[in-house]
Amino acid sequence: MAKPSSQIDRARQADEPDDDAVAGVAAERQQDHRDPADDDDREPGALLQSHARYFDLVAPVDAPPLTDAAGAVSYLEEISPEMWGCAILSEGGDVLAASGDPDEWGEAGRDLVAAADAAGGEPVAHAHVATGDGEAFCVRESGLVAVAVAERFTLASLMLFDMLVTLRRLAGTGTGS
Repeated sequence: MAKPSSQIDRARQADEPDDDAVAGVAAERQQDHRDPADDDDREPGALLQSHARYFDLVAPVDAPPLTDAAGAVSYLEEISPEMWGCAILSEGGDVLAASGDPDEWGEAGRDLVAAADAAGGEPVAHAHVATGDGEAFCVRESGLVAVAVAERFTLASLMLFDMLVTLRRLAGTGTGS
């Protein structure tokens, strides 16, 4: 067994009486990315201020008005680059708009919602199913249902939130078709 180097391993002893026992290299190399011009007194700011680097946003995005289901589908596709496709259905399962073949989206969407309802024993507000190939989501709100499929490891909470807010905005216009 090799003898420990006296320069690296000092048996957890401090170098000098006033030194810490733990190496300070990592702390010394950290950078302070705080902007002294911010008036947040070094406290976390709003979501987009503190997390903008994760969402690839520099400034908040103004959302366009949603006047129909096709516009809602386009909007969801625009704000969710990891989404492969989505559809808006009526509560009864009729496809109001889809990013692909409406018949396929209608069948798959109704099946997903029915499976989620059966698993919970009652109508669910939302569901998320992850597989090895991708993820499926459904959200029910204000007499509308949104279904979507996305890449594996999509941030589920953000996807469900975007779908919910989109349905609320669409329902608020009084038009779903």
